[in-house]
Amino acid sequence: YKVSYLYLIWYCFLPGSLAAFLIARCVMVSGKRLLWADELFTWYSASASFGGMLSSTTDTINSAPPFYFIVAWFWTALFGNSAVALRLLSTIALVVAIIIMFVVLRRTYGMRAAAVAVALALTFSDSNLLYQSSSARFHTLIIAEVALGILLYQRMMQRRPSLSLLVANAVVHASMVMTHYFGPLYSGAILGGVLLTSIFRRSNPLRPSLSIFAGWLAFLPWIPVFRIHQQMGKPSFWQAVPDAATLKNYYSHYFNGDFWLVSKWLALSAIAGVVLAAVYRWGLRRTLGWLGLIRVRELPLLLLLPGIGLI
Repeated sequence: YKVSYLYLIWYCFLPGSLAAFLIARCVMVSGKRLLWADELFTWYSASASFGGMLSSTTDTINSAPPFYFIVAWFWTALFGNSAVALRLLSTIALVVAIIIMFVVLRRTYGMRAAAVAVALALTFSDSNLLYQSSSARFHTLIIAEVALGILLYQRMMQRRPSLSLLVANAVVHASMVMTHYFGPLYSGAILGGVLLTSIFRRSNPLRPSLSIFAGWLAFLPWIPVFRIHQQMGKPSFWQAVPDAATLKNYYSHYFNGDFWLVSKWLALSAIAGVVLAAVYRWGLRRTLGWLGLIRVRELPLLLLLPGIGLI
């Protein structure tokens, strides 16, 4: 059927605005912030030869599986190894995760619910997510892989999965366990979703479950290196017991810094998205009447006022 341009604008508005904001922020931040300790480890691996990069993932320089560093090596081969190039890889990974989850939610709950859910989730998420989106490390890549795993889970539960879908699912779960040592936990959570959904729907979970197990096999050759990295994680010093002041400091980031800036942007985007949805659903004249406006040229003022109030 014919899709209107207004529908396409509404469909792409929130993910597109978030992507533009995150990419622009990464470029601006990279011009003011030098590479820090862990990012230097990424730069060291990505700037070496391919064999040198692989060797650096098996020692105690980077205590993580190698998949991110392989991706970063090919990325820098195409775009260079500058700070902004390395950090944009993390930004693109988070943008991909946002778009994938938007698609997942839209398929289940509809367009408006997906837009509102994505905006609220990002607004009230940990500010560390915003920081990691412009950091040259593997944290946003695992988020994108988990989002893709959820999308494939959704498709496998809707119909009998094809062989190509099962292979794609195995590859995604292999990338999870070979990107971050928390990958098996996220992959296991999706496996739990497969089993529970199959129980409720009285369907056979064997094929999806086996494809996840097949992905886990990629971690077996890495176990000796994992044992070396495991020794690095054992604390050899006294750790303080967290108290109320520690909890207060942790949550204080919700009211300062870049997190508050992105909250304003997300709130404004959500308001504009609701207006676009109303125009698509009811038409421009009825929407303007609902908003209490008389002239069409006053519509930009409606979108501007919330932004002024949020600043």
